[in-house]
Amino acid sequence: MKSTFVRIAAVSALSFSWPALADLYAGLAAFNHQDYKAAFKEIESAARSGNPTAQKGLGYFFDQGFGTTKSYTQALAWYRKAAAQGDGDAMEKIGNYYAQGLGVKQDMPTAVDWMRRAMEAGTTSAYPFILPRFTNEPTSKKRFDDTVAITLEGFRRKAEQGNTIAQVNLGYMYMISLSTTPENTTENKAQAVGWIRKAADKGHAGAQGILGLMYAREMIGERDQVQAARWYELAANQGHADAQYQLALIYSGSDWKYSVEKSVPIDMVKAREWAAKAARHGSSRAQTAYGAILLKGGNTTKDYAEALSWLRKSAQQADPEAFVLIGDIYAAGAGVDKNYPQAITWYRKAIDSADSQVAYGRLGNMYEEGLGVPLDKTQALQFYEKAAYNTLDAQLHIKLARMYEDGIGTPMDGSKAMQHYGSAALSGNIESMKKLQDVWEKGLLGQKVNLEKAKFWKERIGKEGLLK
Repeated sequence: MKSTFVRIAAVSALSFSWPALADLYAGLAAFNHQDYKAAFKEIESAARSGNPTAQKGLGYFFDQGFGTTKSYTQALAWYRKAAAQGDGDAMEKIGNYYAQGLGVKQDMPTAVDWMRRAMEAGTTSAYPFILPRFTNEPTSKKRFDDTVAITLEGFRRKAEQGNTIAQVNLGYMYMISLSTTPENTTENKAQAVGWIRKAADKGHAGAQGILGLMYAREMIGERDQVQAARWYELAANQGHADAQYQLALIYSGSDWKYSVEKSVPIDMVKAREWAAKAARHGSSRAQTAYGAILLKGGNTTKDYAEALSWLRKSAQQADPEAFVLIGDIYAAGAGVDKNYPQAITWYRKAIDSADSQVAYGRLGNMYEEGLGVPLDKTQALQFYEKAAYNTLDAQLHIKLARMYEDGIGTPMDGSKAMQHYGSAALSGNIESMKKLQDVWEKGLLGQKVNLEKAKFWKERIGKEGLLK
């Protein structure tokens, strides 16, 4: 499963695009952490920007149901977009869909036609489909393989002569090979870093951005946010929109969700400055980030009107996070009249467009409190369950645990309460650990006393307290 996605992520260096590369590798990192929702979001962002590899990847996500509802129709639509830009793998996928009748009526002549196109585009895996069943024509496989070898050699020759574009592309090919040929990880990583750094040292903004990405995404040892910020800033100062966006995330404390030792102190002034620059380039996620920073304020002045303006721009591009934040503005009455029905409308937009777990959580609160809808604890619990699925949001899991423990919106269920307290504890939440210690010491929630388990949680509490 993972290897298939890695293969799909292996975009040709000839079609190199730094912003799309950032999204693709952020998506790959999330995928490797089995965070499919985050992976889907990153790949979708790159796909909507027109990158054919991301479009192909998004098709695969819909095909497999990773981070979204499985849909052959949606998968086929994205494969078509990639195929329209000459992507042979996407053409092969379309051929398979017609051959198997997935998302379309089964049509073997059309399947063969798409497989021929894939073969002509150099997709070797299309050959077994075409040759044994439908034709005896000689293939161009050897010519294709020879062309790839010549191209790689050409990149290396030009890179060694100091050509920065060739250095970036060659380094990028080695980056791809980190996932596709793990047996050569050490050598390939050194080659990737070496060639990209050569171009970055010469001032190539794209290479500087990639180097920042490599530090930020554990591709050069442990994650190093300090080095990532340094290289992002060099690229950002040359006008690279995605590097500006990444800097805004770093300075606002929103960069990725996994812990990092070498971190950059939060600086909302810098975050606001870089987010504003990135947003002006038209990226929906940058506009959303800027809107969020304007709402948050931090050590800068909040600007609700400006935040809403930028979030509406992003919403016009169907960004689900923008939908949620606009809903939050109406729910809180931040710079506008408080309007719960309007907030609910925006939350539902986020759910309809991206099955947003955050939006499910917001709707859960609306139903729990009876805000803009009739009070309905059962409906609230159902929304909270959708919001909590496959996440480690401690407060949300504790809320669910208490609802099951006290029988709110559902019959009392000690087993489910234990599951949610356990999920909260896994995120390092001391409150839930204390609850679990109490459960095992006293035999609560339908559990038998187990002093060994109680001792385990007591020790975890001590360790977590030291860490904090």
